[in-house]
Amino acid sequence: MRSVSARRSSAITRGVRAALVSFLLILAVVGTRTTAQSIAPTPRVGMFPAVQIGESTNRQLTFRVQFGAPLLQRLTHDGRIFTKVSVPGLDEGSAAAGAPVLPVWRQLIAVPRGGRARIASARPIVSERFPATIYPYQPFAGESSLDVDRFVDQPPPDESFAGPSFTIDPRAYRAGTILPLDPCHVTPVGDARDLQLAQVECSAGQIQIGRSFRIDAVR
Repeated sequence: MRSVSARRSSAITRGVRAALVSFLLILAVVGTRTTAQSIAPTPRVGMFPAVQIGESTNRQLTFRVQFGAPLLQRLTHDGRIFTKVSVPGLDEGSAAAGAPVLPVWRQLIAVPRGGRARIASARPIVSERFPATIYPYQPFAGESSLDVDRFVDQPPPDESFAGPSFTIDPRAYRAGTILPLDPCHVTPVGDARDLQLAQVECSAGQIQIGRSFRIDAVR
C-alpha cells in the first residue's frame, strides 16, 4: 500500500465491496415447528472459506469469498426443536443473549493512515434455502458460575459448574424479523505495527422469520 500524507489521508474512505458466495437463506415460521432439511452432498463439504481479492488500492478493496457447506446440528430444549448452524473455518457469531445467530467470517484489512473504511456494497449469492428455527445464542454456555470462586474452604456445589440456564428472547423470533439486516459490516480496531486496521465481518446467511414461506429450489 503506497503511503499518503496525513493531510490527504484524512479525506480518504476505503470502500469495501464484497461478494458472498454460498450464502444461506433460512426461513422460519412463527408458531410452527420446523426442522432443517438435510443438505444435498456437495464438493463444498468441509471446505474452508476461499477468498479471491479483486481490486486493492488506497481507495477501494473488492473481494469474493465462498463459504463451505453448512453443518446442521439438531438440538432440543423443553420439547422445542432448534437447529444450530456451523460452517467450516467460520467463527461463531454473537448476538443478544437468547437471539438467533449464524456463523460469521472475519478478516482484518489495512486502511490508509487517517482514513476510514466503509462497506460500499455486499452482494450475497444464495446457495441453500431451508426452514429451521435457529438455536438462540448462549454467550456463557459451558462456563462455570462465578460463584465457584467464593468457595475457599469447601468444594462448591455441583450446580455451580452447570453454567447459566438456557435463555431465549421471544422478541427476537417475532414474525417479520430479518437477521442480520446487512450481511457485512466493518469496525475500526486500532493500530498495529504502524498500520491502521479495520475488521470486516460477514454473516454466512440471513434468517427471515414469517408466518408463511415457500421453499424455492436452488440450482
